[in-house]
Amino acid sequence: MGGQYPSGREFNFAGIDPESTHHVVNNWPRDVPVTYVGFELGRDVFSGAALATDAPPDSPVRAAYEWYVGRCSTIRESWDPIATLYGILGLDDSGRAGLGIRRVFEYANEIGYNEVALDGSNAWVNDSMISNQHWLKLVDGVTNVIVARLLDQFYVYDPLDKSCTFTS
Repeated sequence: MGGQYPSGREFNFAGIDPESTHHVVNNWPRDVPVTYVGFELGRDVFSGAALATDAPPDSPVRAAYEWYVGRCSTIRESWDPIATLYGILGLDDSGRAGLGIRRVFEYANEIGYNEVALDGSNAWVNDSMISNQHWLKLVDGVTNVIVARLLDQFYVYDPLDKSCTFTS
């Protein structure tokens, strides 16, 4: 999770050590795939609402959200949870197999690479010679509310429940 697409400046790239981000991203090997989840994708996805109503009071996820968000609130922007959700679901059917979840993400680009300046700002460079780097967007018809509800289902899911069915 980092950057803003197609260009911008956000904390994970520009915050504490932008020079390291500059070095790592700009020297990323062309034979290693990388997918970016940008600031714009999680900024308007507010997940965690179900934790207050559907999670048991002793839920560690609920406690973490209440502590992190503060004032016993559990609602928060979802940058990192979206990156984790992409890690679980991927883009193809294999990540969603048996979960009852429709396709959520797709690549926003086919070609190009992420270029990061020394201040941590980034810009997408369209280059037909490079196709190992992508940034994510939501599939048409998938809204921020749908993603927030899906994340909430994962947050309150009882791991003892072997059905593993979700709705998206």
